[in-house]
This record gives sequence, C-alpha cells and structure tokens, in this order.
Amino acid sequence: DLLARVDTDYAVFVADDDFIAPRALEAAVAFLDDHPDYSAVHGAAALVVLQDGPSGGVLGSEPYLQRTIDQPTASQRLRSHLLRYTPTEYSVKRTAEVAAHWQATRSLGLVDQLLGELVRSCLGIIEGKTHRLDQLYMVRRAHRQMASTRSRDIFDAMFGPGWAQQHARIQECLAQALARQDRVSLPEAQAVVKEILWAYWAGGLKQGWEERYGQRPVPWRRRLR
Repeated sequence: DLLARVDTDYAVFVADDDFIAPRALEAAVAFLDDHPDYSAVHGAAALVVLQDGPSGGVLGSEPYLQRTIDQPTASQRLRSHLLRYTPTEYSVKRTAEVAAHWQATRSLGLVDQLLGELVRSCLGIIEGKTHRLDQLYMVRRAHRQMASTRSRDIFDAMFGPGWAQQHARIQECLAQALARQDRVSLPEAQAVVKEILWAYWAGGLKQGWEERYGQRPVPWRRRLR
C-alpha cells in the first residue's frame, strides 16, 4: 500500500534500525539508469552488535554479505543466489518491480515472512542481474528478530500448517518467471526450480541442525591454553 504512494522511479526498503549511506543511494540510481539489464544494486555492508538497544555503544561488527550476481541466464543467477543466499530486500530497485514483487507475495497468499522475502528476492534475480558497489552502502543492527533463517526454527516452519501449499505456489510462480525470462518450456523451468530449491532448503536444514545440536568448535584461545 505504501508503494502506491511512491512517485520516484526507484525505491528501497529499509528497516527502522538500519542505515543506508546517501552517497551510495545516488551511485546505485546512477548505475541502474545506465544498466537496464540489472534489477538491484547494493554495496558493502556491515552488521553491528549494540549494547543496551539501538542507542548503545558498539560491541562488535562483521561484514554483511552483499554480492554481485551477473550470470547471463536467469537459471544460472537463481542457482548462484540460492546456493549462497544473501537478501536483496534492502537493495535499490525500480519502484515498479518492487511493487510487482510485493503484489506477487500477496497474490500467493504468503503469510510466512521467510517465504515472502524468498519470493521477492528470487523474482528480482530471475528478471535481472544484481550489482555490488565498491563503497559503503548499509549498516545493519544485529538482533534476534532479524528477518533471516537464523531467527527461527526452519524445521518447525517447514512442517507447520499450510507450509506445503504455500511452497507449491512459490515453485510454480518462480518456474513461470524462469520460463519467461530464459525462454524455455515450463516443465524444464519447473525441474530447474525444484532442483535449486531442494538444495537451498537442504542447506538451511543442515545449518539449523548444526547451530542447535552440533558441537561448537572450541575457541582458539582455549585450545592454545
């Protein structure tokens, strides 16, 4: 509903505790103006841990992965994206495309936040390339409620009520988009999407199991002592 009020050619979604550098926004818009085959632009980003809420001191930071995904075909880009997933939710994109992707989430009846983000990012990757600027773009605050696979139990989500029906609709949506973009048959696109999503969820389940039940490595200082 808010996107209907945006009157600029480009838009970016920003969480209320994150910061995007204005100069990077200008560079992203300039890049998209000159490269119509790209659908999203971002840059170097950092994830920070703060003390005592959003106004506290910085306890630590680490890079927040943002990538260039510029393979020539949609299937190649989708495979690269999901085998090393990084959100494009906070990238600069064309407003019309952002609105279309949010509308797709609504039309699919997705109530799961993780699945909604997945659909929007994958549609953008299918429709165009993604570029990473060589400059500071964003600083994100790390917290437990971040929209990521780490903030939830993937096992419970996958075996929860309604998940299978939602996922089937997602597969068909992505397959149709892939077939249009790569000009292949729908059955061929369906097979590609199934293979890539299978690998994506397998990796997520493995990571979730290791974080919850796996043996954590002993810190190097303790090993040295």
